[in-house]
Amino acid sequence: MKSLLSKIVVSILVIAAGAAVIITHNRLFNESQPAHLVLLLPDSADQSSAKVSVWLDAIKEEGFPVKIMRDSEFLRPWTNRTQISGVILPDQVHRVASDSLISTLKSYVEHGGNLMLVYDAGVWSPERRYISTYSRFSELAGINYAFYNKLKEKTISWQPVIASDKTFSELRIPPGKYSLYSDLSVHAKGSYPAIDANIIDPEMKYSISDYGSALVSYNVYKTHGKYNGKILLQSPLGDIIAGQRQIGTGTVLFINLPLGYLKGRTDGLFLHNFLHYFANTIVNLPYLSSAPDGVGGIIMNWHLDSNVTLQPLKKITELGIYEQGPYSIHITAGPHAHFKGDWNGVNVPKNKRIQKFIRFFKEKGYQVGSHGGWIHDRFGDHVTKEPSEEFIDYLVKNKHALEKVKGTPVTEYSAPKGNHPEWVTGWLIKNGITSYYFTGNTGMAPTRSYRNGVLKYPSAWSFPILPYKDMAGFEELVTYKVNPQSVKKWLVDATDFTADNSNIRLIYFHPRGALFYKTAMRAWLNRAKILQDKGRFRWYTMTGIASFLSRRIQTEWDFSVSGQDYHFMASHPDNLEHQAWLLAIEDYDKPEVTEGHAKIRKINDQWAVIAGNGKKLAFNSKRLK
Repeated sequence: MKSLLSKIVVSILVIAAGAAVIITHNRLFNESQPAHLVLLLPDSADQSSAKVSVWLDAIKEEGFPVKIMRDSEFLRPWTNRTQISGVILPDQVHRVASDSLISTLKSYVEHGGNLMLVYDAGVWSPERRYISTYSRFSELAGINYAFYNKLKEKTISWQPVIASDKTFSELRIPPGKYSLYSDLSVHAKGSYPAIDANIIDPEMKYSISDYGSALVSYNVYKTHGKYNGKILLQSPLGDIIAGQRQIGTGTVLFINLPLGYLKGRTDGLFLHNFLHYFANTIVNLPYLSSAPDGVGGIIMNWHLDSNVTLQPLKKITELGIYEQGPYSIHITAGPHAHFKGDWNGVNVPKNKRIQKFIRFFKEKGYQVGSHGGWIHDRFGDHVTKEPSEEFIDYLVKNKHALEKVKGTPVTEYSAPKGNHPEWVTGWLIKNGITSYYFTGNTGMAPTRSYRNGVLKYPSAWSFPILPYKDMAGFEELVTYKVNPQSVKKWLVDATDFTADNSNIRLIYFHPRGALFYKTAMRAWLNRAKILQDKGRFRWYTMTGIASFLSRRIQTEWDFSVSGQDYHFMASHPDNLEHQAWLLAIEDYDKPEVTEGHAKIRKINDQWAVIAGNGKKLAFNSKRLK
């Protein structure tokens, strides 16, 4: 009898334990929120490390909600992977991948999932070594790569990237950042191979340049075999650098570039643009615009660094430039320009003409910012990597001289000759300046710049310049005899680019340089006016955008899905006003506001839900396909 009772008790306990497990599983499933975009990390990865945060920050800046998921959670039998619209396997932090993770990701894609597979993700075995053949993700990627045991130090090589004009446009690479490979390679330092016409599509003839570098090379894995998919980027020798392919009903975007590593070293263009391409174009997710009200535009940034810039300030009036704006105008304020004692500086404290212009700029609503430290060339050529009394004094003098004339705080900055040691950013923050022009991350929208792999000043917004090939300011274009028609096309195309993509870019120059390209300037201003009248373009200042982006980064939002119905929810600790969500018209029905205040309008081929005054907003839309 006692034995029977014991068996009954044990049976009850087993049943109860099983029920508890089932309840626990169901509770986890019911409480789990839809994970539309997942950054997949190993269980051992430090979520707080810069190698992870560089991805999270980029996704946040691109305007998508994201959830971190660990491998063990992704592999759990009760995890509903059908709710995950896209999985990102990042570089640097996910070099190790188990066989079960690889097979589960393959099944996930085959059944409709989308995977962004980046560079060295999964190239190591669980023993943290390259395997004997090639990456175990080669089947998913669609190309064999990472042949370490065979190629050793030649496993990775430095290669330019080439693509078609259409692909760079789809990736939202701005005009001026890419040009014909044949033109760039002729002017680049060093020797570069010709494009292998036997294996590469003739349309793939454009490549990436950088300010001061006519042709940029990247460290990529050598690849072997025929790629079964849509090639996005290739090396001139035929290595696959990025490609997109279907597996079952899902998609794999393979990127053979160390995106996170590059972003950590002031080259974040490809990380941001591939993230946006994956989340918006492949996964079709809506996003929070990085432009106020979803309206793109340009920051026109003038630098006044010597007394020769004063006369052009009057002459450019004939271009109609003062009829538009606002602009960001930065001044080196001291009496000397090149070295102490040359008396070629702007001399803000004593020069009545520049004082009059500063007050005029303020009345027009322009922002007058500080162009470095008092003596332009002395600061630009000799500022040290560590703070020194001399250069701190120059920064202080420059800021105070401008503030005394304009009567309001200086809130933006540009470095003479682009020389911006990181300590300067710390000084700017301490002195109320949260926006600065930057010669790193060229071609990008405003961003928080990682340097040496770390984001030391998260409250500071850098404004990368948009180059024309390896040049930027008009004086450089004059020096290299760039055709005025080419300059005109670049400026007009850049303006269209910002309007079409609801994005923001910075173009800088010195006023005297504009006089060499009067026709181009007039065409630029005319195009801007046309687009502005249509509500598709605006001129912005660095200060205005930095303030907007600092508020935007505090916006919390997500959406839930029930069949074809999408319910969006957003909140902000202070105010959501001017935040805008963009939904592709071909993918989503016209949204309806269910809580809070917002306007619905069409911008380009997207619905824009533009928040009004208030801390909370909710709206619904129906997915059309």
